[in-house]
Formats: sequence, C-alpha cells, structure tokens
Amino acid sequence: MNIYQMQALDYVLKNSYLSSDIDFSYQIIFKLNDELMSGEFLGVFESSPGELRVHENLQVGIIGDINFYEYYPRGESSPISRLNNLIYPRSSGPSGRTYSQLIKKGISLPMVFKTLKSLVENLDGENDLEPIVYNIHSLDKGYDLPFLFVDEHDKFEWVSLNKIDK
Repeated sequence: MNIYQMQALDYVLKNSYLSSDIDFSYQIIFKLNDELMSGEFLGVFESSPGELRVHENLQVGIIGDINFYEYYPRGESSPISRLNNLIYPRSSGPSGRTYSQLIKKGISLPMVFKTLKSLVENLDGENDLEPIVYNIHSLDKGYDLPFLFVDEHDKFEWVSLNKIDK
C-alpha cells in the first residue's frame, strides 16, 4: 500500500473512534522497509479529551468548530474521500451500514482487517496531505519518533490492527 491508501485507512478508523458510543480506538500495525511499526497516518491528534488539533492540510467546516466530522480532504476524488464515502455513505445503503457497523463494533479484528484491506488496496489517486507518519513506534527496535517523512512511493505492508481502550 502507499501513503495515500494508509491515510485513507487511518481516516475511516479515526472517524469511528470519535463516536461517543465507541470506547476504543484502533492502532495500525505495518511494515516499512522490513521493520514492524505502529503509527498514525493523519495529523489529527487529541490534545485533551474531546478536543482535536487537525493537520493544516485538512480543511475545517465553514463554522470553524473543532469537530472531526467537519474536516474533509480537499479533493472529492482523493482516496480519503472515496473510502470515507464507502464506509460512511451520506445516503446509508446496506453495504455502508455493514462496513460502518463492523468498524464501530470492532468485535472481530481479523474481519475488520480483511474487509478494510481489500477496500484500501483498490484505492488509487492522491490526497493533499504531506507524506508523513506520526507517532511512530518501532516494534522491532523499540524506538519512538514523533513523525517520519516518507516518500510517496514508499510501500507499506499493513499487517495487523489492534484495539486500545480510550
């Protein structure tokens, strides 16, 4: 997968995390350059409970409220927009409800992984976001980095998904 696909994956997982009835968040486990890591692909951070800071390349809604649902990628054809519309469609079709409920319930991590992986792997195009991975933790070597700039052609292998209690 490329950085744009990983950003789209992180976006839909964070979208579910901010629902009030969800008591966990997802952690993405991936390989980059044959090293096992965890990290975030969007610059959306919770600075204090319920308050978000958002990366400059995601635009805020007209009112300017700090609300994740008011932030959209700038291109409707971006991988983030397309995956978000599949998982959380504006008009709730049966497949959209199935995908969103699977993610929100998080009962079977292998099923969430398998379902999302096939959707993410079929995305093409680019996002307006910089190719950065945030809050990197090397599972192989034990180091932590606040961010890592990557090349847009770097290949990520998404290997697992973890649940973390809020």
